[in-house]
Amino acid sequence: MIKNIKLNKKSFKKIIDSPCICTSYHGKIYKIDDNTLAKIYYRDIMDDKYKEYDSSKIKKLVVEHRKRKNKYGVDPVKKNKIIKMEAVTNSSSDLFKGILSYHGAVIGITLNNYDGYEKLEDIYSYLTDEEREYIFLQIDKILFNLIEQDVYPFDIKGDSVLVNMNNLEVKLIDLDDEITNYSLTDNEVMKKIKKENLLKREKNLRLSLNKKVI
Repeated sequence: MIKNIKLNKKSFKKIIDSPCICTSYHGKIYKIDDNTLAKIYYRDIMDDKYKEYDSSKIKKLVVEHRKRKNKYGVDPVKKNKIIKMEAVTNSSSDLFKGILSYHGAVIGITLNNYDGYEKLEDIYSYLTDEEREYIFLQIDKILFNLIEQDVYPFDIKGDSVLVNMNNLEVKLIDLDDEITNYSLTDNEVMKKIKKENLLKREKNLRLSLNKKVI
């Protein structure tokens, strides 16, 4: 079960005052401690002009969240987000640790900190053919495990695959973005099409990495 971490103004500020280790497409990633990262999303809470978190936008997000609650008091957007995260966590990826919510509205996630891992695109040219094949066998295993959970991470690229150089263990990241598809209501035909499409993207990743080496 994904842990729902409820933030107040003080705990939210504590996160964004932590060291910011990178800026992703969807948000900023902060290092909470040696084992945990926090990703705070941009959407609806970032001041576009100053690239800072806007308290008025956060309040607006909370109001919208309360409006979305159904008669049972459940926010369908929040519920869907938790279903998605649990689907990934139940697979061979142990990326997610918790959902960050501010007065009930989801504003981010906590992640395992894969310290010591390198992006596949950065190390690919230094690997032997056997090491590359071993890494892609692991990617295959993770993808098929995700597919069994009806999770399709279509944004498979060199910087979303992390590799531990000590044992070549593989981790997939960026599984919370819009390109990752959770086909909770798809029929079997659509699932087959998505599976074929996903495997084609993995093949394209291999080809693009090999081109850079040549």
